[in-house]
Amino acid sequence: MSSVAALNATQSVARLGRSKRVDACAAVSAGLGEPLAGSAGTTRAWLLLEHPGPWPIGAVEQAVGGDLVAEIQRRAPGVRVVLIRRSGGRDVQRPICVLVYSFGPSPWMRQARIGDYREVLDIDLEGLAAGVEPDFGHPRSDPLFTVCTHGKRDACCAEFGRPVLRAIGGEHDEAWECTHIGGDRFAANLVCFPHGLYYGHLNPISALSAANRYRDGRVQLANLRGRSGQPSSAQAAEHFVREATNLDGVADVVAASPIEMGDGLVEVVVSAGDRRFAVSLRREPVGHAVTDGCGQVEPVQRQAWALLGFAHDNRDGNTVQKVDQVLAPKTRLG
Repeated sequence: MSSVAALNATQSVARLGRSKRVDACAAVSAGLGEPLAGSAGTTRAWLLLEHPGPWPIGAVEQAVGGDLVAEIQRRAPGVRVVLIRRSGGRDVQRPICVLVYSFGPSPWMRQARIGDYREVLDIDLEGLAAGVEPDFGHPRSDPLFTVCTHGKRDACCAEFGRPVLRAIGGEHDEAWECTHIGGDRFAANLVCFPHGLYYGHLNPISALSAANRYRDGRVQLANLRGRSGQPSSAQAAEHFVREATNLDGVADVVAASPIEMGDGLVEVVVSAGDRRFAVSLRREPVGHAVTDGCGQVEPVQRQAWALLGFAHDNRDGNTVQKVDQVLAPKTRLG
């Protein structure tokens, strides 16, 4: 492990905390300094359904019905169904349903109570998947925080997620437990809505800081996995630009669609205020294998986005000119 990777690993363990379980996937991932950036999901449209639990491994299908989930996916394949609940769970007579579209410059949420989960089929799910705000309930503008505590899916989600949930819930009313959102080995995982910002390897202190920053319209780069809805390469490119410019406003940095250049090379044009950057990157092995989760036996060789070229424009707002790199080539995320 290089000195930089070793430093990243030390910082990761410090920010996550340690586990008494030697096979805790999140602690292993953090200890090896596995990069977070570019690891968020690509979901753009969300259907958050309140359910008190318990949550088995296949919680969504068992809680609301496999046929209902199948019908939602048939009508709107891009919509992700996630269960949410207040800490500790409670009886829910009329569950809350929150619709979220987290992609683009104007993400939105709408919320209502429903009498039966099948009522979601009355929603324009196709429109939701396309980002069309439906006539459903009422709009909500306050941030909503979801922390994965799905322990039956992965023990790390419960072990690291619950303390994080308590920390955020101590200061924010809209802090919810949620089922699996991807990347168990990055627990504790937090998603901030409506923008769909994924954070990982959080402890209670860093989690509350991330939530407070999001409330103020800012990101916390150290734990940021990426913004949901963007391709992985765009998430990574945004990370590099934020790192180079120190811009931390949620809307300060915007990545365009990646362009495949061949031989694994990807270029992403990123806008940052009045500047544009051309970021060239490629996925490369990170030098160690990590399991997907605590229940996985065989570790998998991981890859991360490596920075190959970084250029900025001439500020005329029209062209991107290749100039000297402002970051070292092949700087690895982390």
